[in-house]
Amino acid sequence: VATGYGRNFLLPRGLAFVASAGAEAQAEGMRRSRDIKDAADRTAAEEVNVPYSFARSIQHGLVQAGIVESLRGVHGGMRLKVSPDDVTIRQVVEAVQGPMVMNDCTAPDGDCARMGTCCYHPLWAGAQALMRDYLDSVSLGDIVAHRQFPAVDPKFADRDAFPEYAACAYACREE
Repeated sequence: VATGYGRNFLLPRGLAFVASAGAEAQAEGMRRSRDIKDAADRTAAEEVNVPYSFARSIQHGLVQAGIVESLRGVHGGMRLKVSPDDVTIRQVVEAVQGPMVMNDCTAPDGDCARMGTCCYHPLWAGAQALMRDYLDSVSLGDIVAHRQFPAVDPKFADRDAFPEYAACAYACREE
């Protein structure tokens, strides 16, 4: 490290402290608060019988999706960033696992050489649309308030409406 690096670069940016008893106590306090938060995270994961490493990856996905935010400091942790009524169960699942797809061919960039003539592709596309609609019908607020009564659009019960949500419905038909 070049002479003056700490004094001219690190200290002015708050990236280092001048060695003193007070700075040492402050660093020890920061270490303790991090350890307390880590212990709280581990306890929360254990309470729901989820491995700690998996709980951390779930938290990361929820933060990336803008559903929760991570708070630093002694009283830090995680909290919802948006109203629970504005977050659907599908959004939570996709934040943690990625896009929900029934089959490789129904993925956003999915492709299959037989997709245009495959009799199963419309079924997978329809099942995916139904699953998304179903999970979009329940919010986190519903879960917290014990109102988990999913509902789906009536179009899913109408066979004539199938092409409306599975645009590829006519791919496999008798000529």
